[in-house]
This record gives sequence, structure tokens and C-alpha cells, in this order.
Amino acid sequence: EKLPQSHIEKIKFYKKKYNFTDEQAKVLTSELLLASIFEELVKEIDPKVLVSWLTSDFVKLLKEQDLDTFEVDTPELKKIFKLFEQKKITDKSVKDMVRKLLWENITVEQYQKTNTIEKITDKKVLEPLCKQVIENNPRAIQDYKNGKEKAFASLVGQVMGLTKGRADHEMVTKILKGLIK
Repeated sequence: EKLPQSHIEKIKFYKKKYNFTDEQAKVLTSELLLASIFEELVKEIDPKVLVSWLTSDFVKLLKEQDLDTFEVDTPELKKIFKLFEQKKITDKSVKDMVRKLLWENITVEQYQKTNTIEKITDKKVLEPLCKQVIENNPRAIQDYKNGKEKAFASLVGQVMGLTKGRADHEMVTKILKGLIK
């Protein structure tokens, strides 16, 4: 049987196999728990999706826990990332679900019973919200038409706020750009 890889070997391996940045590989190998979660999930989940989550939001959540006694339900975590990969839920839903899974051991099914998590992709639902945001923000519209991209981002943010972060970001962008022309 092979000896376990050293920390440095693991960093090199992740960078080469998955084309991760130095920083991503270092964070991923900084905790045995993180690396083992990654190794388990990468069998079925896109490594790019995993590394962006595990090395940012997930690390922040883990820092709030006692890692010596901490256990992660990887099958449940896998379900969450599958939903995200299939574009059925938004970043915000992933964050909320992971937090509930880590703190309260709530399964995806339990979470779905008490929370609406599906991403809103229906143009009939999103268009009226986009129109409302446009009507309420004439200055932002003018600023955007004058080349200020931040003004557009604020409009998208307002629609996302109205949907509690569940709107499909790309769809909102497309609808707003179509309405503002």
C-alpha cells in the first residue's frame, strides 16, 4: 500500500490534476477534513465548483467549529452540490443549506420542507420584478446608460433581493438589459 502523500506533494497534485491555483491547493490541503471532503465529492462533482466553495465559504463556516469533534455528512453535502451543479439552486441557497447541515444536521429533504430553495428561472415571474426595479431607479438607469456598470449591478442586486437570492442571475441580467435598451 502507498504511503500518504505529503502536504507539498498534495499541493502539486491538485495544481497539476485540477489546474488549481497555488492558493486554492494550499487552502484545500490546510485541513485534513477539507482534503478528505474534496476527495470524496470530486468523484461526482465538478472540481471547479468544489474548490471555489470549499476554499472560501466552507472554510469560513469550518472556522466556527471545533474541527477535532466535527463531522460532515458528505452524502448530504454531495446532494447540495449536485443541486447547485444542475443549476437548480443559487449560491445563497447553497450557503444556507450548508450552514444548516453543519450546525443542525438538517438533511436536504428536511431543509426543502421548510424552505423554498429552487432557483427562479421563469421569465413571467422575473420580468415584472425587473420592471419594478427599473421604475423605482431612474437614476441608476441613467448612470448605466452613461457607462457605469456598478449601477447595473445594483439593479441586479435589487431583483435578487426581491427574490431572496433565488432569481437566476443570468436570466435577471438578460431581462434587465432587454428592458433598459
